[in-house]
Amino acid sequence: METKDTPLRNGNPHHELTREDSCKGGKASQRTRRRRKAMREWAKALGKADMDFKLPDGEVVHGDMLGGIVLAQMRKAAQGNTVAAKFIADLLGEMEQTVNVKSNGLPVLQISKDEAEALGKWAAEKK
Repeated sequence: METKDTPLRNGNPHHELTREDSCKGGKASQRTRRRRKAMREWAKALGKADMDFKLPDGEVVHGDMLGGIVLAQMRKAAQGNTVAAKFIADLLGEMEQTVNVKSNGLPVLQISKDEAEALGKWAAEKK
C-alpha cells in the first residue's frame, strides 16, 4: 500500500525515482560497474607500489609500478611491436593530430599529420 512517505516506484512510470533507477541499468551492469571500480582502485594502489627495474644497459632504477609498465612498453616498441609504439606515442601526446588513411572506403592506417605530410611529399616526388 502506498503512503505519502513511500512512493510507488513501479506503478507510476513518470515518477522521479523510477527514472533514476532506469538510468542506472540492470543488475548485471551494476555488477560490472562495481567490478570495474574495484579494478581501478587496485590499479591505482598497485601503480603506487615501489619496485626496482633493470634497464637494458644493466643499471637498476627504483620507481613505481606505472614506470615499470612504461619501461616494458618501451622495450616492446624497441623490438618492433607497433601496438606498444602507439601506446608510447599516445602517452607522450605525439598522436593527438592523426590522419586516417583509407583504401576503398575502409580505414587502413592511422598516422600523425607530420607523417601524412611527409608521405604526400614523397608521393609528389614519385610522380
